[in-house]
Amino acid sequence: MAESQRTRRAGLSIRNRLALTYTALLVCTGLAMIAAVNVTVQVMNGALIDLLYQVAIGTVLVIAALGALASWLVAGRMLRPLRRLNQVVRQVDETSLDTRLRLSGPDDEIRSLADTFDMLFAQLESAFRSRSLFAANASHELRTPLATMKTILQVALRESGDATPPHTRETFQRLLATVESMTETTTALLDLAHGGRPEVVEETDLAGIVAEEASAVSDQAEARGLTVTRALEPASVRGDPRLIRDLVVNLLRNAVTHNHDHGVIDIATGTLPDGRAQLVVQNSGDILPAERIALLTEPFYRARLRTSGGHGLGLTIVSAIADTHHAEFTLAARLPDGLTATTVFPRVSSDRSAPGRLVV
Repeated sequence: MAESQRTRRAGLSIRNRLALTYTALLVCTGLAMIAAVNVTVQVMNGALIDLLYQVAIGTVLVIAALGALASWLVAGRMLRPLRRLNQVVRQVDETSLDTRLRLSGPDDEIRSLADTFDMLFAQLESAFRSRSLFAANASHELRTPLATMKTILQVALRESGDATPPHTRETFQRLLATVESMTETTTALLDLAHGGRPEVVEETDLAGIVAEEASAVSDQAEARGLTVTRALEPASVRGDPRLIRDLVVNLLRNAVTHNHDHGVIDIATGTLPDGRAQLVVQNSGDILPAERIALLTEPFYRARLRTSGGHGLGLTIVSAIADTHHAEFTLAARLPDGLTATTVFPRVSSDRSAPGRLVV
């Protein structure tokens, strides 16, 4: 940044440019008026006094119109970089912090403002990358000791004989359940850390992914007596297949976990009239007020009691992956109870020559 500042050509500030522009207009106006008066005086006599007023008024009107037009054109040219800056800044979000304005032109106030935004984006990008890297590293480092603890507890349960007191076996089982829950949480943290970085962008069939993952959770659903209905219509999305699968998995697990026994789960995919792909997952469960639904995507927020299970990151991961793919993810109360989760992906671009392009 410092090097680019040293090599820039010097330029007038916007304030100085506007001042010079208005000064030039005043000078031109004065010169025009002097010329008009001089011509009129040379030919004026008592009968031509009205001609002086007509020429003067006409000259003022012409100069005013030309001055207004010139000012409008000059101001528009000067403020064009600000319009571009405003447009870019409005489009920047957590998933596009690598955006840079790299504004060209003289070293004036607008260029300085653009450079400040570029510096801010760079700092935010570094901060978000550090946060994700920390979460990923912490989760990765926790996996090994948790896996070791799980193995030790499983061996202890297998080798415990009839002589082992029941309360000891119960303690082992509770510890094992706790370790498994901690493992799920660390895995979820790792998924969340990678949720904003798609590795591959390609077109994939959303309905196919949903069908596969719905079959994968069917055993858990049957164990609770849940009735699962599917209405899977073709729906093409463009993005990272691994992240899209993680989104589907977390939505289905959330529907199974935060449900009541003998409840229902409705899964539907399809293409909207405007070409966007849609995934809707509905599940029965508790009656959720709007203020609690608004908090469901917050990390570790549980809509039910802690005994309901889950690691509290499922919908957070879904929201992060949806943002990465510029998808709309909304939660709403299902009638008469439960939750409706809707994800609408951008339509797939018809321009095959632009890989990874999403039309928003």
